[in-house]
Amino acid sequence: MKLRKTFSLLLLTVMLSACEREKDKSLQERDNTPPQETYNIHLQIKEYEAKRIEVFSEKATYSGDTIYLIKFKVNFFDKGEITATMVGDTGTIVENSGFMEARGKVKLTSTNGDSLTSNVLIWNQKLNLIYSPSESFLYKENKTIRSSGLESDPALRAVKFKGKVYVE
Repeated sequence: MKLRKTFSLLLLTVMLSACEREKDKSLQERDNTPPQETYNIHLQIKEYEAKRIEVFSEKATYSGDTIYLIKFKVNFFDKGEITATMVGDTGTIVENSGFMEARGKVKLTSTNGDSLTSNVLIWNQKLNLIYSPSESFLYKENKTIRSSGLESDPALRAVKFKGKVYVE
């Protein structure tokens, strides 16, 4: 009888120990989850007064009023129609100020086929202006135009070159 009580007590201890291990494992699994502010984003639409952008990103992090993007694509809309598409390695969107900055290999392509490449492109929502403070290449009407900076609307209709300009 004493042996049976000892065996039952030992069995109960083993079972409680196993439950504690499962509880600890469950807590560890919850601790290994990424923070809530990090998430995968496939479609994000932001309204900026009359202009609208649609953002697709492999990964995005949100902090305050800023969205940090990794490997993204942005469609620019005007009056409900896409006017241009930008792709890039990394980017930030500051919602309160209405600025978006793209870095890395950045390419903006308008719906009429013109394209712009640079390592930095910045969109100012209030002015609906894309600008680059660094070397940029505009491919327009079978010409390549290289400049040390430029400003344009997202559809690349009104382009102003800054600094030295070379046409090939």
